[in-house]
This record gives sequence, C-alpha cells and structure tokens, in this order.
Amino acid sequence: MRVADILLRLPHMLLDPRGRIDRKGLLILAIALLALQAMFAAVLGAGLIDIHGAPAITIKLAFLWVAIVAASKRLHDLGRSAWWIAIAFVSMIVWGVVAVLAVFPVYGRDMLVPGSEGYVAALALNMVPILAATLWMHFARGETSDNRYGPVPDDTGFSILARRADAGMAAAVAA
Repeated sequence: MRVADILLRLPHMLLDPRGRIDRKGLLILAIALLALQAMFAAVLGAGLIDIHGAPAITIKLAFLWVAIVAASKRLHDLGRSAWWIAIAFVSMIVWGVVAVLAVFPVYGRDMLVPGSEGYVAALALNMVPILAATLWMHFARGETSDNRYGPVPDDTGFSILARRADAGMAAAVAA
C-alpha cells in the first residue's frame, strides 16, 4: 500500500473506533503513540505548555481517545465488543481497592507517600492487570475471517468498514 493511501486513511485509523486492527497495526499505533507522547513530554518538560492548562488537557484527551480507539479495534479483531473496555475499567477500580487494602496492613499510612516502599508496592499491584491485558491484546490472534466488526485487516494492520460497502456495491453492479 502506498504512503499516500495510508495518509488518506489515517483519520479513520486514529479516530473511528469501528473496524478492526490486528497485532501489526496495534504495534505500529502503539509505537507512534509512544513517540508522540515522548514529544509531548519534552514540550511539557521545556515549559512550553502548562501541564494543567487547557492545551495540555486537550492533548492528553486526544491521546486517551486514540488509545480507546486502538483498544476498541483490537477487541473487534478478537471478535469482542468494545464494551469490554468499560468492564475492564470497573474491574481495575475494584482491583485497585483490593490492592490498596492488601498493602495497607503491611505499610500503613506510609503507602500514601509517593516514592515510599508501600506506595511502590501498591502501584506495582495495580499494574498487574494492566500489564496482563496489554500482553493479551498484543499477542492474541485475531479472527481469520470477516466478522461483525469488519473485514480482516489488510497489510497496514487496519480494516476499513467502507471496504465491506464497496464489496456489496461491486456485487450489486455485477448482478
């Protein structure tokens, strides 16, 4: 696929949660998002944007949306609804409360101090489900045929729903 074709499809790839993304597409998107976040961190570190100002919050929300889009498309490739993101969010809150309650008897109030041993332990426990979900989304094999969320991703790692409509129109014209 030509670079121009990818650039034309880029808004759909980044902003539309419909369709599918395979492991290759997710890795490409994750690397691109990580690079953009590193550049944003450099801008914040240089003091060019106030970390609590409206521009910074807008950029952070844009990063969050692209991450939700990527997770949605990846879940679609696995044959699952994007509503699993909401289920995962609630599960992580419950897990976080349990992790803090498990660490509190050992470290007490010291766990509330950033950088303390208890704080690091609680943070590490909270990261376990996130790491597990991330690894699963990166390594699970997607469905090998079209599913209700769209066609199999192409060589870019993304599927576009319009391809399904184009195929239907081509079949109607041929009939």
